[in-house]
Amino acid sequence: MMIAGAQGRAEENLPEFRLGVQAHFEQGWSTQLIERAAELGAVSVRDEISWRESETTKGIYDFSIADQYMQPLIEAGIKPFIVFTGRNPLYDEGQTPYSDEGIAGVANFISAIYSHYGAENIAIEIGNEVNSDDFVTGPFAEDKPGNLAAVVRAVDEKLARDNPGAEIVCAGLNTIAMEFYRDFFRAGGLLACDGISFHPYRDYPYTLRVEIDRLKQLMQLFGGKSRFMRRNSVSGWKIRKRRRTT
Repeated sequence: MMIAGAQGRAEENLPEFRLGVQAHFEQGWSTQLIERAAELGAVSVRDEISWRESETTKGIYDFSIADQYMQPLIEAGIKPFIVFTGRNPLYDEGQTPYSDEGIAGVANFISAIYSHYGAENIAIEIGNEVNSDDFVTGPFAEDKPGNLAAVVRAVDEKLARDNPGAEIVCAGLNTIAMEFYRDFFRAGGLLACDGISFHPYRDYPYTLRVEIDRLKQLMQLFGGKSRFMRRNSVSGWKIRKRRRTT
């Protein structure tokens, strides 16, 4: 979802507000839901592609499982927004990739996804709430911003050679975690990405615009373009219900 309402578009000349949906076809959801998503007007679907299932031998990729939902999405005119959070027992003993070999494995896999489906048909997000303790394991966790930056730099370099039209979004943090973003940007992560994503969980949405403005300023401080893509890839907040009186 692009973060730009009507007022934001007028002020900043940003693209129109676009709404996608989160799905779990990779986990077995019925692909019959794709037609429903199209009927609702979803322009993108956020999902995953299993690394461990797609690469069981180093350097050899089989996307036949992912094809079962990826191809119908593309044919329906819905752009898959694939979040990469994967681990693979072929690299770094199945932990979150941190070694040179493991990071190269991530870059090769993401490039292979783009080569298979076409850079014009999909987008990929690297990272999902890596600032929490739920989605990373092993030595990667010792320096999450620095290690994530190393991953996206490697992916960016690989795509520049093999799929120059591909774009990557980073890093799907839990809340707009400014200190994490600052360390990530300082380590070179910002300029290796084409967009920045976040999950602005909160009880109430009133401060969201202020926090987004602060993130924009931080991005510009580290060299990000003023029209750099900002994507809210997961969101939700509490809405107080008014009680009806009689």
